Amino acid sequence: MTGIPQLDIAHLQRLLHPLRVGRHIRHETVCASTNDLAHAMLEGGAPSGTVVVAEEQTAGRGRFQRAWKSEAGQNLLFTVIVRWPRDGFAPTWLTLAAALSVRQAVEELFHLSPKIKWPNDVVLTLGDGVQKLAGVLTEATTLGPREQGAVVGVGLNVNQVWMPHDQDPERPRVSLASALGRRIDREPLLAGCLASFDEHLTNLSKGHTGDLVAEAQRHLTGIGRAAHVRLPNRSWRGILVGIDRDYHLLLRDEHGEPHCISAGEVLFGSQDLRGG
Repeated sequence: MTGIPQLDIAHLQRLLHPLRVGRHIRHETVCASTNDLAHAMLEGGAPSGTVVVAEEQTAGRGRFQRAWKSEAGQNLLFTVIVRWPRDGFAPTWLTLAAALSVRQAVEELFHLSPKIKWPNDVVLTLGDGVQKLAGVLTEATTLGPREQGAVVGVGLNVNQVWMPHDQDPERPRVSLASALGRRIDREPLLAGCLASFDEHLTNLSKGHTGDLVAEAQRHLTGIGRAAHVRLPNRSWRGILVGIDRDYHLLLRDEHGEPHCISAGEVLFGSQDLRGG
């Protein structure tokens, strides 16, 4: 990481004081995965709101075990530990809360208009293309008869810039630096993401999932567009209608039949290259 400044954790914590999220921060120059490290800390008793952040991951991953690769010191790679009662909310809401938190921080700091790409991505729409700015990976576990726990991992593209030949045509990426044409200070951005997540956690603890759904519906990308939703053993095609109160995707096929989809990957237009 020669010549690339690392995150100033003391400054970050000053920005976050007195919030619960970020009160405890573990900062690693290199680790295999912030989610894996956070999971070990969760099992070891780390309090809810603890954040693990790394400059570089050697085995970062997203959904479906896809590798998440990031140049050292260029982006934000962080995981938040969350604990809550067994009779509380479903872990799915943490994914949405984290995605909405990133979306809100980017909008407020940079006056961009990021969208939510169901179920776990934050995207920018550039021309007709939807490009991935951030992804969320939530991994939940049962901690005992009365408690659930989860690690909520986020990869946010900040200063890395990809050449066209480095892009996956199905899943094009974009960073804030490439969208804005300048280098971004990471501490205020991470503080904004974590402060928004702290607020969303407070609302979740009060059972306000409806507020999350309403916010997601307002910022959902692709409404009214033709979409292809894929799982390894099943797929759907149709017009994306929106989401329901349980954060399932609503799709209407060519025959006008509605489909309520609980898991899958959404592709639009030119992203859907493989068909079938």
